[in-house]
Amino acid sequence: MKFVFMKKNIIFIFFLSLLMFLFGSYLIYNGHIYFYINPIRDHSDPLKAAAVFSDWKWLINSIKCFNLGEDIFFNNYCDIGKRPYIYGSSLLYFPFKEKFISLYFYIIPFSLIFLVSFFLNYFIKKRNFYDYLIVLFIFFSTPVMLGLERGNFEIVIFFLIIVISLLKNFFVTNSLILLLSSFKYYPAILLAINFIPKINLKYLISILFFATAILIVFYIDIHEITRLIERKNIILPNNVERVGMYLFSFYVLPELVKSTMLELNIFNENVGYNICLYLSLLIFLYAFLKIFIFDKNHEKLENFKIDKFEDRLFFLCSLVLITIYFFMMNYIYKEIFFLGLIPYLQKNDFYINNKRFKIIYYLIICKFILLTILWIIQTTLFSTSIYIKGFNIMSKGILDFILMYFIFIEFLKIIKKGLLINYNAIKKGELFGLK
Repeated sequence: MKFVFMKKNIIFIFFLSLLMFLFGSYLIYNGHIYFYINPIRDHSDPLKAAAVFSDWKWLINSIKCFNLGEDIFFNNYCDIGKRPYIYGSSLLYFPFKEKFISLYFYIIPFSLIFLVSFFLNYFIKKRNFYDYLIVLFIFFSTPVMLGLERGNFEIVIFFLIIVISLLKNFFVTNSLILLLSSFKYYPAILLAINFIPKINLKYLISILFFATAILIVFYIDIHEITRLIERKNIILPNNVERVGMYLFSFYVLPELVKSTMLELNIFNENVGYNICLYLSLLIFLYAFLKIFIFDKNHEKLENFKIDKFEDRLFFLCSLVLITIYFFMMNYIYKEIFFLGLIPYLQKNDFYINNKRFKIIYYLIICKFILLTILWIIQTTLFSTSIYIKGFNIMSKGILDFILMYFIFIEFLKIIKKGLLINYNAIKKGELFGLK
């Protein structure tokens, strides 16, 4: 009977995912979401229809240009937006055949839409009708729809992280991390997952092998990495007034303070920026000191098991979010990694009623749903109001800040637990096989 129930449940989940996929695909492909999603358009022909899956097509067109010998890192004329290539060079060797153009341009990005729909329905637990509505609203939220409409590569990275979380084989998971690091550079930080469980000398040597392999990949791409750093102000979003609620970054609030002071011509905008920046840093520094210095209770994460899927996914997605939040200005399609936190948060909320995780869970829900509503109100009713725009940017910046503060604390607890495990192993001589 249990098997029959599970089988029916999977069929229901698949059917629900298919409905969401079909409806979402229809809205995306026919441009019905453009009242709250800004598409990429052809700069040479502004009246031309928006380019659906523009980020994915940009990647495929970059490969085509690269095969023709063009310098796509400087002038990528194959892209309608003339956007330079910013990923690792390994992606440029992705096999491309003109006769499979429909596979590259449409089937793969449409498959990503279905995978996101399936993830939301399969991995996010639902206890009542409202939970189904939450999943539906998350699917059609601005961050998710923006990523799906553009066919952004962050979705591919997200699902490869899910695969890493599902697998337990050391060689396979680290090989996938190496592969991800050759696509984009920040996933190299995922190697940190190897230091959470107890390690020994053989394990440490294996980690160093993969770390060295990643450094070799970076060395091969050093010229392109240098050029990206030099042009980061062109490639990355850097204007809070122009990008607005499309930003996800630690620097949103300081930039908003700077822009506000500049607009109102009060105080010194650079001083205001620095005050906001350093006050924000002090708050996160306090969290760090609280966990590593003042908190003597090491048992708070006794329910965290790095070999469990939900726990691994929570750790990896938290690590990615913290990395991109602090080190760069980002568009909100990278917020898809917040979805990877929900299974672990729900597991702890449902079974041990953890209040801290409940707070993080509802903050994530507010982030995807409430901020989308505020964005729609702005774009449809107050598109010219600088005050509504400023209020929305401030609301998003504050919510992101609070949410990332709580995630940062839970992440530090995991790190602390891993460090204590390995510190005790070193003290006992277990690392070098002395005992």
